[in-house]
Amino acid sequence: MTMMIDLEDPVTQANSTQPEREAFGRGVDLLDEKVPGWADDISLPRLDMQDPDACVLAQLYGYWREGVNILNLTQPTRMVSHWGFDACDDLSFAGLNYLWAAEIYARQHPPEFERPTLGAA
Repeated sequence: MTMMIDLEDPVTQANSTQPEREAFGRGVDLLDEKVPGWADDISLPRLDMQDPDACVLAQLYGYWREGVNILNLTQPTRMVSHWGFDACDDLSFAGLNYLWAAEIYARQHPPEFERPTLGAA
């Protein structure tokens, strides 16, 4: 699946940095490959990327560390942040929360199918 949010949107850019958007994009691609339909299993009200019991990986795998192990992201935390699942020097939890929440919301609430208008007969 392709990313639902527009990373070039001014609101997205105002709420996140380029490194956050890049890491987040890698994480979305990874989950799309390894866990199709992953966004349907996330509770947005509970989502908190700083909480190892409520982040994306915890909600998918029961606990953050379990997700890291299953996805084979067992390198130091810096490696986990490469995928947008953890903060580091150039990635903030605020930016990651914004990006993950926006993407999950967009996937859980896709735009309604717009019927084409038929011309007069």
